[in-house]
Amino acid sequence: MDMISKFLWTVGSSLVQTSYGMSYDCKVLYFLNSKGIRRTVNLGENAPSFQRLGAKLNPTPFPTCANETFRSDEYWTCLARHCTLTVFHFVGTVSMGRPYAHNSVVDSELRVIGTNRLRVIDASVMPYIVNVNTNAASIMIGERGADFIKEEWRWRKLFNHNPLHP
Repeated sequence: MDMISKFLWTVGSSLVQTSYGMSYDCKVLYFLNSKGIRRTVNLGENAPSFQRLGAKLNPTPFPTCANETFRSDEYWTCLARHCTLTVFHFVGTVSMGRPYAHNSVVDSELRVIGTNRLRVIDASVMPYIVNVNTNAASIMIGERGADFIKEEWRWRKLFNHNPLHP
């Protein structure tokens, strides 16, 4: 992958939600995204840092869009439809907090509030996204969740209580 393509892939990509009820909404999003891609290409081709490197946009069209004229609005719209993605890490959908907080789903031991024997152990328990990649935080949450489960089984075994029946 050449430098401009990599730049386009990382900077020019954006989230296109397909849950819109009207096809008009999708057309508007694809149109706006194609304009963003065109602007990104322009920036990449005219930025002094890329010019010094001799970076150029790879002239090989994206296979799905090969029937469109390369660099046309139709081409960029096609590219936006088939080659956009999100770079966001989703967190906060199962927010951790105090049991009485209105937005809390799990408690501090990752147990789903109001249930028995159900835990959520992934990045979704972080109330807010961390300022770095979520991988390390997700691993820590997984390790801590495993410790919580082992500790619960250890206590239930110690008190001769079947862990499968509360």
